[in-house]
Amino acid sequence: MTANTVEQWLAGATGLDVHTLGPQAVADAVKRRMAACGLAKESDYLERLNLAPAESSVPAESSAPAESSAPAESSAQDELQALNETIVVPETWFFRDREPFVFLAKYVNATWLAAHPHDRLQVLSVPCSSGEEPYSIAMTLQSAGFRTDRYRIDAVDISPALLRKAETGAYGPNSFRGGFLEHCERYFTLEGAIRIVRPEVRVGIRFIHGNIMGPQGFAAEQSYDIIFCRNLLIYQHEEARGHIIATLDRLLKPEGLLFMGHAEMMSVLTDRYAPVCHSGAFAYCKINGRLKTVEPRPNQLTADVTDRRGSEQTVSAKSVSSTVKSSLNQNTTNQAAIQGQPGVSSIRPPAPSSATRLEPASRLEPASRLEPASRLEPASRLDRVRVLADQGRLDEATVICQDLLKESPQQAETYCLLGVIRAAAGQVQAAEECLNRALYLDADFYEALIHLSLLKVRRGDEAGAERLRRHAKRVCDHAKVTP
Repeated sequence: MTANTVEQWLAGATGLDVHTLGPQAVADAVKRRMAACGLAKESDYLERLNLAPAESSVPAESSAPAESSAPAESSAQDELQALNETIVVPETWFFRDREPFVFLAKYVNATWLAAHPHDRLQVLSVPCSSGEEPYSIAMTLQSAGFRTDRYRIDAVDISPALLRKAETGAYGPNSFRGGFLEHCERYFTLEGAIRIVRPEVRVGIRFIHGNIMGPQGFAAEQSYDIIFCRNLLIYQHEEARGHIIATLDRLLKPEGLLFMGHAEMMSVLTDRYAPVCHSGAFAYCKINGRLKTVEPRPNQLTADVTDRRGSEQTVSAKSVSSTVKSSLNQNTTNQAAIQGQPGVSSIRPPAPSSATRLEPASRLEPASRLEPASRLEPASRLDRVRVLADQGRLDEATVICQDLLKESPQQAETYCLLGVIRAAAGQVQAAEECLNRALYLDADFYEALIHLSLLKVRRGDEAGAERLRRHAKRVCDHAKVTP
């Protein structure tokens, strides 16, 4: 392909929307690769990228990991791969989000086995990153009673370096979060602080180097009963999302299951897919009706997880003050429109906690008497953001939010507040990106769900707004908020 900028090349080759990572992240990666190649001009570096064959955006063979310095004479394809691996920062761990795997175990026992008593279950994990997800799938299936000859998992990723790590199967403490390790310890051997996946878990997994954004996806001819494609679409531009969804739809069998990420649920809401009845699974069935399941026989994995959900899986009642909500320029009529929709009449936002409730704007200190935001603790700086937004000083509120995100980029509440401010400034697309990011970090963030549903209504996406409202209602019900 031929592109005029590196960002444009990335958009075409990988589908990346550079704004989801921040332009500076891409610029820094390009500088590192230019230095490694001994190039001083970005135009020269772009020329090297453009030498890669259009039909293949990644090489078929592994290249050096991102941290290594490729020589200046390395091939164009090698450089494409090196840039990809410099930009991609994998964030994954075993049994991430938990509920997809709880539902998977239930589904294969209660539904799939009855319909396919002699078939082999075909599962796709894309992108599989460093392997935690496909290994988690294998452990779930084995815990559900599946022998290794009854399933095959194809694990696909664009990065040879990540695939090499996955094939090694050795993981440190960062790959084990959420208190789930005790339920899968038997699938590892321990060597110091490193856990190594046992050979019997690896048997049913094939690690494949491929790019789902290629002209033929990753050239897979296999069709699948279950596909995991989580937390990829949130980083793609609109055209790329359409290409990926079309590829996944082609690969998924009728009545197959598609697992998505928290913030990606809107992408598959068509008459071809219906969400499953399991909170937090974010799975969709490729049929025209709702998937119905029955409880499977108990097994150690699902029983242990289900028993602990009541004590561990709680929804925090975050709150955005009423003064910030007013900056959206949404009046009570809009809130009534949400609450008046069929099936969601009981939605009410959780009451603000005393810690975050603000005084009326008329009682606030003048700006000249406020302490500089940089001297405040993060929680106090968020309060300052709310104050400034309520006073209409959106630019100042935006700067504080951006500074907070530079320091702590995983704060859902900050992304939500920034989304509200962007919406108040009329920047609808930027607002949606911020709110989607907040939901990626915390799928049950009530205020982000409500504000995003309002934006969906504003641009005519009633189906998307309804889906978000129903999710918000489930959050309220789970938190036992009184209507």
